Amino acid sequence: MVSRTLVSFIPFAGAGALLGGAFLFPGAIEGAVLNILAITLFTYLSERSAVPARGLFVAGYVAAVLAHYWIPQTIHSFGGFSIPLSAFFYTLFAAVWALQFLLVGVLVKKIRGERLDDYGLSFAIAFTVVELFYPKLFPWNFSHPFLPVTPVSALAEYLGGDLLGFLVLWWGGLTVRMIELPAGARRLALAVPIVFGVPLVVGAWADSRAQSTEQLAPEIRVGIIQGNLEAEKKRDVLELSANLGVYQRLSADVVAEGAEFILWPESILSRWVPENLSSLRESGFDPWPNRKVPLLFGGLTFRLKTDQEFRQVQHLARGRSVEEAEALRYGRFNSTIISGGDGSVIGVYNKQVLMPFGEYLPFERTLPFLRTLSPLSGDFDFGSRTQPIGFEVAGKSLTVMPLVCYEDIVPGPARIGVQQGASVLINTANDAWYGDTVAPRQHNLLASFRAIETRRYLARVTNTGTTAVINSRGESIHELPGFRAQSLVAPLKILRGETFYVKYGDGVKYLLPLWVIFLLFQGKRSRFAEGTSSLKLRIVE
Repeated sequence: MVSRTLVSFIPFAGAGALLGGAFLFPGAIEGAVLNILAITLFTYLSERSAVPARGLFVAGYVAAVLAHYWIPQTIHSFGGFSIPLSAFFYTLFAAVWALQFLLVGVLVKKIRGERLDDYGLSFAIAFTVVELFYPKLFPWNFSHPFLPVTPVSALAEYLGGDLLGFLVLWWGGLTVRMIELPAGARRLALAVPIVFGVPLVVGAWADSRAQSTEQLAPEIRVGIIQGNLEAEKKRDVLELSANLGVYQRLSADVVAEGAEFILWPESILSRWVPENLSSLRESGFDPWPNRKVPLLFGGLTFRLKTDQEFRQVQHLARGRSVEEAEALRYGRFNSTIISGGDGSVIGVYNKQVLMPFGEYLPFERTLPFLRTLSPLSGDFDFGSRTQPIGFEVAGKSLTVMPLVCYEDIVPGPARIGVQQGASVLINTANDAWYGDTVAPRQHNLLASFRAIETRRYLARVTNTGTTAVINSRGESIHELPGFRAQSLVAPLKILRGETFYVKYGDGVKYLLPLWVIFLLFQGKRSRFAEGTSSLKLRIVE
């Protein structure tokens, strides 16, 4: 019996391997092909297996282990945990990530019915509903590997990444139905052209329209600098002058090539800058004093906390040094600073979505002892600014929505920024912690959907890669090789207007849980009716 159960898990492990493999080819057609196979197998197994919940857990675990193979080294480098503890967190992460698949299996079994099965909807609905409420550190779904298939990825302009995931899963379900039920294909005669054909036509049209809009848009020339600084050197105050020297030299080169606006990555200036500083010039905080063009760079800013803010964290001072305890009086932020060619501070944006264990320690306020387990975890505060920053570059009006590191893989900050007038998105990041792995390219893959959802250019400037300019169609049209100190000069299109997704967001997908509640209610009512009929029959007999 045990051996039969183990054998039954093999196809699920294969489905997980296909899905994990899809994320090892980010942005490539190979990833899309593996994803198609994974979707088809996931749909079939979830509806035909006797153990869908346990089987899907196995599939999710295998997918998580493959796609996130870089996690142990990252936790060790970024959070300061030991190698054994990092490996433990890796396996724990995979199990937590796989738990959503187990919940999907439970829900599939609950909502399966003749109508849903006929149209291949059970797995698509179940996965999207669970995904809606399940917290994920890296919010990947089945839609992301389709980035290079533009008629599909272009639909993110209307659906966003999550609802697009529902659609591609529905396509997988319909494909299984067409293979399994050739005799009942008449039922699908109308569904197939509507569910497959109409979205693909709309997607192709939307992609073509975005391309035409880009050609007519004004542009500025940006100089993007990738300094390739080692993580340890970026932390070292003694290396500050040498680090800035690399960026200054590369920046002077791109200005000579015609760059009108210079972009540097996250946390280049590792000295704490007062948040309310009006000018960098003559302050000692200007990272490039002799420049004549605007500069955007990542830095660290601080401000004195209010009494109320300090009371919420003062208990964390126990067991800390005097200097560490005093630091709790200040709000400290991972920031993007935009400075004019005259050294004036045009605007400061503080990161809103912080990375757990790297930039802050989850639950530390409740369990202060956790700091002893992860001494290198950051102590940043959450930013609150959602407005983009507007200014002029070479006589053109530009409104920038900064996105710091992780913020370009979640849709909220970019969408809200564009709602408030952002004409370009600029992400500053430091993915050096991931090393020479596929992780930086996976980051770039997820970020590309922000460009499609908002139909904005996204400039991604990183310390070691992936540094790229992504157009409004999600294509990385300019890209620097990883782990090299290099620069590029590229046009950045200034785009206006709001897409359907920017206007309405994810509202439509919240109707799916209501549908599930209805299906569950219908199922219970049907079983109650069957039980009542059976009871009446026994009484009559």
